[in-house]
Amino acid sequence: MDVNYAKLLARGVGAWVEYERACDHSGLFSEKYLAQPIGHILAGQSKNRASAEYTHSVLSGHMKGPGKRPAVDFVVFGKYPKVEIAVESKWLGKTSVAIADIVWDLVRLELLANEKSARPHTFACSQTVLTAKRK
Repeated sequence: MDVNYAKLLARGVGAWVEYERACDHSGLFSEKYLAQPIGHILAGQSKNRASAEYTHSVLSGHMKGPGKRPAVDFVVFGKYPKVEIAVESKWLGKTSVAIADIVWDLVRLELLANEKSARPHTFACSQTVLTAKRK
């Protein structure tokens, strides 16, 4: 049976945010705070084939010099190094998120999804963008 990660993440993270709100932890809400439920759901559903802050396999090879390499928030591996699922998360809080940041997330996901054409020994992956917003 195929796992519908998008549905599981939407329901699971949504329920987790509501639980945290009920515990009066809403002051902690941020994109980093979402890492726990996202990581737990992906790891649990994939039999621990999930990884956080995955260095982008297409973009990192094009960077020269020092500096942090582009990364994707989470991936689930198929047969290594094949990425089956790639997830980017955004927290929409008190400050606005720049459209450029969202577009950059989508570009990184799209490049991984089409990696088959970029690197013939790998295969395309599914992609998910998860957003959360403070009420």
